[in-house]
Amino acid sequence: MRAHMVRTAREVLTSMAPKGHSFQTPRLLRFLVPAALVFFVTATLYFGVGSHATAALLSHADIAHAPLVPRKIWQILLPMPASVEAKGISLSDAESWLNKNPGYTYTLLGAEGAESFINLHYSDEPEILDTFNSLENPAMRSDFLRYLILLKEGGVYSDIDTEAIRPIEHWVPEKYRSRAKILAGIEWDQQGGAPSSYFTYPLQLGQWTIASSPGHPILQEMVDSCVRLRRQKAGGNSIPGSPIHFTDSEIVNTTGPAAWTRTVWEAIQEVAPNMKSIESLSGLQHPTLFGDILVLPINSFGSGQPHSGSWKYFPHPDTLIKHKFKGTWRTTPWWESSSS
Repeated sequence: MRAHMVRTAREVLTSMAPKGHSFQTPRLLRFLVPAALVFFVTATLYFGVGSHATAALLSHADIAHAPLVPRKIWQILLPMPASVEAKGISLSDAESWLNKNPGYTYTLLGAEGAESFINLHYSDEPEILDTFNSLENPAMRSDFLRYLILLKEGGVYSDIDTEAIRPIEHWVPEKYRSRAKILAGIEWDQQGGAPSSYFTYPLQLGQWTIASSPGHPILQEMVDSCVRLRRQKAGGNSIPGSPIHFTDSEIVNTTGPAAWTRTVWEAIQEVAPNMKSIESLSGLQHPTLFGDILVLPINSFGSGQPHSGSWKYFPHPDTLIKHKFKGTWRTTPWWESSSS
């Protein structure tokens, strides 16, 4: 592997920010973090890094007990509205993923990198790139892109405004490591209380952080459903990449958490038909495996929220990541919104 530069993690991340922007990269970059050099990264072009580079950082024991989710970390930073950019995105949040996970590759995709990735992996499916380019809402584009990435490459996707709390190697209980192929965390649990107009279901799974092996059928369905809806809304308009407007409700129910929840729940019901309602997952206390789907309790990915039994003021012992809600496509978290 040829190193183009070696700097501290913060120096590399900062160097990618254009003048006048808090943090953005126009090219797709990958970083490798050796265990002995936690605060140093080697930056190379994405296309120049092979899987052998990661394996070289791992012991034979690590490889023998490797989880089914590849040791890859993915984040996305597409151009956002001014209301979101004004919040700022902390460089330390991205840095935490590098520091906590030696032996993992780290890839950050900007706008050009996203298109390069799609052209590389989906060149025989032109409707994929057409769908991506037609999505006006940046959050919807980001949603669609994360499913495309994990479908082809696998690994861990997490929003840029999340902080890694525990190493990914500790996310899957030992007894499930040979079976868990996709991880989904609870973001909202009504727990028998009053419903919220912000959420579609009494229990909802978040997709600000997802881990998966490549080729999982849940991810394929997420991609296919978005392409289908885009095709329906386009109607007779056959101009490639023509922008298509989606309402907030359509966004949530096409690529967002409602769609993710529905798709994961349908897959759970296939392997656990006795579970008649998604509320069967309410109050989940421990990671639970359904087939190859590992469902994580609220505090794994959703701690720090004033609802759902989430620990609000400090991390729960089971907290894996902390979501800071800085990059949300809405201007405020739902509990601060007058429409909630």
